[in-house]
Amino acid sequence: MDGKPAAAPLQLNPGAKVVGIFKDMGADNAYGYGILYDGLCFGPLGFLLVLAARKPSWRKFWILPALLLPPVLLEIVLCTAGPQPFRIGKVLLGEGLIAGAFLLLNSDRRGFVGGSSAAEKPN
Repeated sequence: MDGKPAAAPLQLNPGAKVVGIFKDMGADNAYGYGILYDGLCFGPLGFLLVLAARKPSWRKFWILPALLLPPVLLEIVLCTAGPQPFRIGKVLLGEGLIAGAFLLLNSDRRGFVGGSSAAEKPN
């Protein structure tokens, strides 16, 4: 990359392409670009799932598949599109980002973590 041999094998991912639009991509940062891309994909997805789960008409049994399937499906698509192997670490990273966003927005719910929140306590 840039006329120099890379110290590690270069694994291009969608995050590298997104960063390449805005600035020159460095070979040493390619793995970090993938993590950034996963954060931009799965963080907002977790927030949207919280908003959907709060609707009373939304079926609660759809929460678990909606939390678990997107990172697996993305990794399967990326593995079939290129020569990279299926990496369980990338799937777990996506699961963690979705679950973290889901838990963050649900932390204000009554009885979610250790009782009621301060906003719901009577004076």
